[in-house]
Amino acid sequence: MAAHARGDEGAFAELFQRYAGRLFGYLRHMSGDRELAMDLVQETFLRAHRARHRFDATRPFRPWIFRIASRVQVDHARSWLGWLSLRSVSLFGGEDEAAPAWADRLAGVPAQEPARVAEARDLSARVRAEIGRLPLPYRRALLLHDLEGLNCREVAEVTGRPIGTVLSWVHRGRALLRERLEAAGGKDAWS
Repeated sequence: MAAHARGDEGAFAELFQRYAGRLFGYLRHMSGDRELAMDLVQETFLRAHRARHRFDATRPFRPWIFRIASRVQVDHARSWLGWLSLRSVSLFGGEDEAAPAWADRLAGVPAQEPARVAEARDLSARVRAEIGRLPLPYRRALLLHDLEGLNCREVAEVTGRPIGTVLSWVHRGRALLRERLEAAGGKDAWS
């Protein structure tokens, strides 16, 4: 980012290549909408570009870009369009083609035995659905910490909350997710 701020034309493309997929996954989980997530990723990078001179090169880039993405998502959710999209039903419906890729990250891909692959996909669909039902702070903390690999201090930086709050959200989010998955599929659903 510092190179981009100095005018290196290839630096921003490199940042996009490194982080667009991760941001898309996070924003897809948060919004529940593939196309919206793509728009939010674009808005995130647009805001990052505009803020390039305010980036502190002594601090890590990843929490900074995820904080921008979180703000973009919150801004959209608070907007009239966000309000409308939450209350609308897609004409196309169904599972989108991106779901298996990130669903596999959640459940892991067992050996290529068809029955085990189907079982893993079923579990990942349940995990995905339950993550979407978590309270927003828990969902954001779990996605940033467990799926995106940010540590709790970085998640605290992204969310603007104290580290103790983030630790609580991660703990409570995991416990609630485990409880819901066990209730839906028995004790073996989350082991």
